[in-house]
Amino acid sequence: MKGFIIGAIAISLFAAVTGVGGAAVIGLAIIGGILGVIIGAIVKAIAKSVAKAKAKKALENKKLALQKAAEQGDAKDQFNLGDWYSEQKDFIKSAEWFGKAAEQGNADAQYRLSVLFTTGQGVSKDSTKATEWRRKAAEQGNSDAQYQTGLLYFKGEGVPQDYTKSAEWFEKAAEQGHLDAQSKLGLQYFDGLGVPQAYTKAAEWFEKAAEQGNVKAQSKLGFMYFKGRHGVPQDYAKAAKLFEIAANRGDTEAMYNLYYCYSLGQGVPKDSTKGLGLLKKAAELGNADAQFRQGELYSMVGDVIEAAKWFEKAAEQGYVKAQWTLGRQYFKGEGVPQDYTKAAKWFGKAAEQGHTHAQSILGLLFLNGQGVPKDETKAVMWFSKAAASGDAQAQFYMGRLTEDDAKSAEWYEKAANQGDTDAQYELGLLYANGQGVPKDIEKAKELFNKAAKQGNEKAKDILIKMATASLAQ
Repeated sequence: MKGFIIGAIAISLFAAVTGVGGAAVIGLAIIGGILGVIIGAIVKAIAKSVAKAKAKKALENKKLALQKAAEQGDAKDQFNLGDWYSEQKDFIKSAEWFGKAAEQGNADAQYRLSVLFTTGQGVSKDSTKATEWRRKAAEQGNSDAQYQTGLLYFKGEGVPQDYTKSAEWFEKAAEQGHLDAQSKLGLQYFDGLGVPQAYTKAAEWFEKAAEQGNVKAQSKLGFMYFKGRHGVPQDYAKAAKLFEIAANRGDTEAMYNLYYCYSLGQGVPKDSTKGLGLLKKAAELGNADAQFRQGELYSMVGDVIEAAKWFEKAAEQGYVKAQWTLGRQYFKGEGVPQDYTKAAKWFGKAAEQGHTHAQSILGLLFLNGQGVPKDETKAVMWFSKAAASGDAQAQFYMGRLTEDDAKSAEWYEKAANQGDTDAQYELGLLYANGQGVPKDIEKAKELFNKAAKQGNEKAKDILIKMATASLAQ
């Protein structure tokens, strides 16, 4: 447009000087405008071409200078040339020069070479060589190599999982200011993985990483301030601020925690609408905590169908509470068609993760053959796991399925002490008959009474029979 206007003005001035007027002036102005645009485009193209040529020449000169220096054999110069080739996406040449520098002991080159062997760029993928060069770089103090070595031990990738070793390598990198290592080290101190649990140290490392902009550290530190039980004083305002920073950078854990801040008005003005918006966003982005919470909220308002959808999303990510809840929905047919097979599937997944009630229910399914083939051995296995963790129903069934009367009495007593009426009734029978325990009619009556008061019909019936028999005497 600028070229058109300049061209049009130039031609109009020419027409005025030469005495051309009327329609001819308008026609000439348009032609002048078009010529202005064309000339402007040609000038821009020439300027762009010249600039490109200069840039190419400068790039070539830089390459030649780096090449000349590298050929002198200095490891640093060889690394710089390898780095230059890496920027140009010529990974074969990059690997060649990193290799030369690495052989001379350059730690940066050793690490970069390990990355190429890991990804297979410029060289054949080779995990053994990648590990060898990474280790050499790490031992020389390269913080990236130290962090990556720690990460492999943390995840158990290519090496046995070892949280003690991961913490050692993270600490080496963290002390050099590596922010991801600082965050990971903070996490290990927070959870007590490979190091003694130390919330104060966790907070220190999270603080360092958060100050450098590590999103996970910001989120975790915010959580520590929110709870106020983990090495930092409770401070909702600081917590909300950190959550906000991390959430704005896409951290779904921070979004989920910020939802609670807005819902409860802690650290920020109470705003349920904003809070629910954050929860939904976190859930849609795949945060399992948020997905489960979405399910809970839909359940609270009676929308069990929508609740089941969110529970399933969380359950598929291994969220144990969602697996348990979804199993119950399939078992009862709430929000989904009743399906004992699917119920057993989700109870099984939760049970494998140690969910006590899921283990107990799964035992019952195996005992009755609901959703799974009937299998008393598997039933006992799951009941025993749940019973050992204190589940009263499982303790009752362990008593029922145990052939040894004394052991049955032990299990019934554990369940009875938790108020299980069936266990109270069965234990009463054992005392009444002297099976597995010394015969004690008064103890039996006491247990029958406890069960009867809670509505156990069998206990009521036997108390009536005992009373009738007593009167008959």
